[in-house]
Amino acid sequence: MTDDRSDPNADRPDIGYQLRSYLTSVQGALGLLRSGKLDPDSDRGRRLMEIAQTNADELVRLTQSLEEQSEAEESALKIATKLLKTVAAVERKQATGILILERDRRQWKLGFYRGKLACAIGEPHRVRRWYRAIPKNCRDLKAEGTEKSDFWEISILDRALAQQRLESDRAKLAVRWIAMEVLFAACWHPDTTAQWQPHPLKAQLPPEALLSGAEVKALLLEVRQLQQQWRSLKLPPQQVDRAPSVAASADKNANARDLSNLKSMFDGRLTFWDLSLKWKQSPLKMMRLFDRFRRQAPIEWRDVPDLSVPRAIVPKLKPDGSRLRVACIDDSPQICRSMQQIFEGAGYEFIGLQDPVRAIPALIERPPDFIFLDLVMPIANGYEVCSQLRRVNTFREVPIAFLTGNDKLVDRLRAKVVGANDFLSKPVEAQKVLELVRKYTTSEKKPQSLQSN
Repeated sequence: MTDDRSDPNADRPDIGYQLRSYLTSVQGALGLLRSGKLDPDSDRGRRLMEIAQTNADELVRLTQSLEEQSEAEESALKIATKLLKTVAAVERKQATGILILERDRRQWKLGFYRGKLACAIGEPHRVRRWYRAIPKNCRDLKAEGTEKSDFWEISILDRALAQQRLESDRAKLAVRWIAMEVLFAACWHPDTTAQWQPHPLKAQLPPEALLSGAEVKALLLEVRQLQQQWRSLKLPPQQVDRAPSVAASADKNANARDLSNLKSMFDGRLTFWDLSLKWKQSPLKMMRLFDRFRRQAPIEWRDVPDLSVPRAIVPKLKPDGSRLRVACIDDSPQICRSMQQIFEGAGYEFIGLQDPVRAIPALIERPPDFIFLDLVMPIANGYEVCSQLRRVNTFREVPIAFLTGNDKLVDRLRAKVVGANDFLSKPVEAQKVLELVRKYTTSEKKPQSLQSN
């Protein structure tokens, strides 16, 4: 997330120079005709008139383009000025609340805490935007709220800081990036309304992780640069949240290697913002690069869905309110770790045991609601352990499933004899083990063993 404040028009031809060139060409042709030095019906005269007409058309087009750009920039300036006045007032009063920007039934919200910008939200791609802004070591943190209207981003940043995964200056960069994308979308038209709403924003972020009024002003100037550059691409604002892809109509005569490289860059899966981070370019530089690349092949745009809100795990509970507990007896530490990740990630309590001899006393102390049992283990195999478990009253009705790499008929028959409920082949797959546990723990009927099937 580099900050590029150079001239957004640096890579583009000077429009004033173009206007002067076209005007000189037209004036030159008219001068020759008026002086009588050139016959308009001659071949040279006709060619010169064609060139003059083309340049005159370009002159009109450029003039219209400048007028449109001037109007668009004036509109953006109006909403930016309106927003800056409100931000200054919020900072002066050290107010806490939400500034709601709205246009055409679309809303963007800027959350302020004691006069400083703490967060910004808005559709589309609120979650994609979040993952773009935070470093990879924080992406496993989950939101405590479940509604998209909550400022769950603040709570996650707060926990990242508390766990020392993030420094305050890096948290500020995340807040700034999110706000940049939101303001880019919101500040296009002067009819965008801004309404202040007091709100008890529970921002635990330190003041140095928030954006001051001066920093919001600097950010708005950067957003204006981005908008100017985007206008030069002749693309509508909403296109920035869609994914560019090399069109199927790409020139077949183009260099195969160049076309292949373009297709790998613009594959219809990454939005412009995604591409900016993937190629480690500031948004401003990425816009310039995109302008260069799109001249090599036609580009089409695809809608990209947002991701799911990174919600906190909902615990799996029994009717009495306690968490469902799953146990796994397997001499392989790797299997136990895999099962632990699967079940704790899905909201279950998990017990992993690698010693089959000590497993039964440990489970008596903490009775599970489901038991996975490895078939082949040293000292005592799975059949022996299952038989012993069924002799204990506590485990007579607890579902037991064997984990094995040998799913043969003879193994299933023997499993019936010792009272196992089910069989699951290795390697362990998250979906299969979770479905198996749900099958036996959500039914109102008592689980049947293979013996009674």
